[in-house]
Amino acid sequence: MKSNSLLHLGKLFLGCVFLFTPNVSLFDLLPDFIGFALLLSAIKEATFVFPHFDEAYRGFKRMLYISIAKLPAAFLMLSIASKSMDERSIVTVFSLSFAVLDLVFLLPAFRAFWEGFSYIGQREGISVCLTDGGEKSVDSLTVFTLVILTVKHAMSTLPEMSLLSLFEKMGSLDPGAVNLAALYPAFAVLGAIIVLVLGIMWLARIRRFLYALRADEQMTALLSAKAEEQKETIRTRTERRRALSLLYLLMGAFLFTVDPIFDDRDVLPNLFAAILLFLVFCYADGARQARAGRWISAVYGTAALATFVMRESYFADFTPIDVAFRDEALLRYTLVEALTVLESLLLIAVILLLCAVLRDFIKAKTGKGLRETDLVLRNNVHAALLLRLKRFGVLGVIYAICRAAEVFLLAAVERHVITEDEANQYYGVGDVVYSSRFGGSWFLLLCIGIALAVYLFFLLRAIRDEMGAEKD
Repeated sequence: MKSNSLLHLGKLFLGCVFLFTPNVSLFDLLPDFIGFALLLSAIKEATFVFPHFDEAYRGFKRMLYISIAKLPAAFLMLSIASKSMDERSIVTVFSLSFAVLDLVFLLPAFRAFWEGFSYIGQREGISVCLTDGGEKSVDSLTVFTLVILTVKHAMSTLPEMSLLSLFEKMGSLDPGAVNLAALYPAFAVLGAIIVLVLGIMWLARIRRFLYALRADEQMTALLSAKAEEQKETIRTRTERRRALSLLYLLMGAFLFTVDPIFDDRDVLPNLFAAILLFLVFCYADGARQARAGRWISAVYGTAALATFVMRESYFADFTPIDVAFRDEALLRYTLVEALTVLESLLLIAVILLLCAVLRDFIKAKTGKGLRETDLVLRNNVHAALLLRLKRFGVLGVIYAICRAAEVFLLAAVERHVITEDEANQYYGVGDVVYSSRFGGSWFLLLCIGIALAVYLFFLLRAIRDEMGAEKD
């Protein structure tokens, strides 16, 4: 489907394709965050002209952040899904919480989205916007959208809720009682089928509506005229949103980066940080630095993924009980150490490139609202921000070095011989084991990481505030 001057119809339809598939607990067959990103891109320019689309844009942006936050939660759920039922209850809590959170923000966003077309039809007299491309009104499409989204999230939590009958605190089942947990596969399959059928019907109606919009000459002429009238405003606001997106993505990236290696595992896989950093460099203006940043962040993401896989495979075969390492485990952990060092070196390179990008960003985007006679004041603003940027670079490099050092501290062990009083089912009397000397090193790394994230937050807020002084 072709795009017009304000509404990108192809992106609208493709974004809905990513949203119609069922969820299995927290897992999406097609990632929802891609769908929300497409919807945001499709209606971004229309928000400058039509107020309802602006409300929908804000709602879809919140959903984009929520769906990204689901990614680490999904990895956590995957790691505990095979555990005991007491731990499996966490999956149910997360699934229900995210389903409610999704509906709280998603339903108003889609309601405002369809009301945007009603607004165009009533205000501008474009009759095609008041129907769904057929005989029914666009309001029926709104209701159908709200119904399918509600059913989709309800069906994603129903299988997990059926497991409540197995939790220890619920007690045992009475003779002849129906064990709902045994129906878990049936609930999952039935829910997926219902959502798929409704989703296909939903996509068919959206496709018919969007084709009707594209074929209507009055609608095309209206949007082209509006785009021409608002051309300069659209360009200015697009540049500002692009700049703000860089700052917000950078903050999100470091929230994934500054996590400790706790219990010998990376709490939040840095692959997600690498993806967000890659997007930051996509928004950056400097051609050479941005291009280098995209390459380095891509390699950093690959190294982070390799480190995560190697660390998880290592602990899948070796499960520490009351000690961290044994003789046969130390050699295998060397590869994890080497990959972590490589990951930290790449993180240092990314931080240095970020400082270079932010330096140019500060000079180009802040202080423009000051008069020419206030050149000294503008230089002072830049000097203060650049000084804080240098401190961020130093703190970031220190954090990256400490992150690599923590892995070596975890591998620093002391020899211990099991005595008769200490013998248990895992070790025999006289066995030689190794326990970690620096098991609490994760706390120091967490403190440095929190300090880095807080410092970056206030730095980015200061940059954003200085951008607010710009004149349109």
